[in-house]
Amino acid sequence: MKKPLISVAAVLLGAALGTPYYLGVKAEESLTQQQKILQKTGFLTVESHQYDRGWFTSTETTVIRLKPELLNNARKYLPDNLKTVLEQPVTLVNHITHGPFAGGFGTQAHIETEFKYTPETEKVLERFFGKQAPVSLANTVYFNGSGKMEVSVPAFDYEELSGIRLHWEGLTGKTVYQKGFKSYRNGYDAPLFKIKLADKGDAAFEKVHFDSETSDGINPLALGSSNLTLEKFSLEWKEGVDYNVKLNELVNLVTDLQIGAFINPNGSIAPSKIEVGKLAFSTKTGESGSFINSEGQFRFDTLVYGDEKYGPLDIHIAAEHLDASALTVLKRKFAQISAKKMTEEQIRNDLIAAVKGEASGLFTHDPVLNIKTFRFTLPQGRIDVGGKNHV
Repeated sequence: MKKPLISVAAVLLGAALGTPYYLGVKAEESLTQQQKILQKTGFLTVESHQYDRGWFTSTETTVIRLKPELLNNARKYLPDNLKTVLEQPVTLVNHITHGPFAGGFGTQAHIETEFKYTPETEKVLERFFGKQAPVSLANTVYFNGSGKMEVSVPAFDYEELSGIRLHWEGLTGKTVYQKGFKSYRNGYDAPLFKIKLADKGDAAFEKVHFDSETSDGINPLALGSSNLTLEKFSLEWKEGVDYNVKLNELVNLVTDLQIGAFINPNGSIAPSKIEVGKLAFSTKTGESGSFINSEGQFRFDTLVYGDEKYGPLDIHIAAEHLDASALTVLKRKFAQISAKKMTEEQIRNDLIAAVKGEASGLFTHDPVLNIKTFRFTLPQGRIDVGGKNHV
């Protein structure tokens, strides 16, 4: 009887010792897959990568950099401090614990990420965060390859002799993903951000919340929904403010569909004060065969401008029966433009050429613009519009 017992014990011991190593191998596969997906976004380049696998713990070291081309068209709008941070590489050191109890029952691996910066970047970040880590990231990977990433950015108070003050109460949130990031959910909160620009004015954002759901479809376009809410936004300025709003870029940013009209209002706002209460912006994108249906809703309860009060506002507009192949062309074109140094006129001409050429199907396959709701209360009265139009 002793030999069978010894054999069983040996098998159990081997399994107990071998399981963490096997899970370490699977964890490496999962992290490698996540890294490839990250690179496909087109925002980052991986300058070096090293994986040192141990029995119960492993270390992955990756040096990444934001693609320099992405800053070409935005560099002139960025503060010097932010340019320094964005232009420098960042080293991600993933401290990985693998085993059935690394992060709770059913866990393949638990990863704590340590961010290491260049001396130039550290100097900038230390001005805001002091000795705090600017970003904390923890990633838990489950047996089936799904997982969750938890992110936090600490609070800080920053002040310059010039009178500029920043008060930031931090950011927290998480991303829950399925294997291979075929679908994922985001949820992030930032309680308060106050800006004082010496004697020029003040601005504040209160209770910002963002959540979204994204999934893959049969077309190479992101599907799902997103919601951005802001409890209160206030802005007070002592001088006139010039503005140039790129509505087409805003639509591209929030929908990933590049269907924004080329309407870019600009002008100047006289010295005054604005307060917006309970602002909300949501989007929804789905597909039906080779066509895409997208809609967006923009709302706020109140807008106080000087002595006048506006609101509520409710705009709900849908773009339906959009040719997916044409949208894919435009998505690819936006990626190409972001990698080049171009003037605004060149960008506009490139996009118009694409719309007239490869992406012309956007206008020749019976697209529909549906104004579901347009309600706005002004001091002088109320606007209420609706309708559907085949383009």
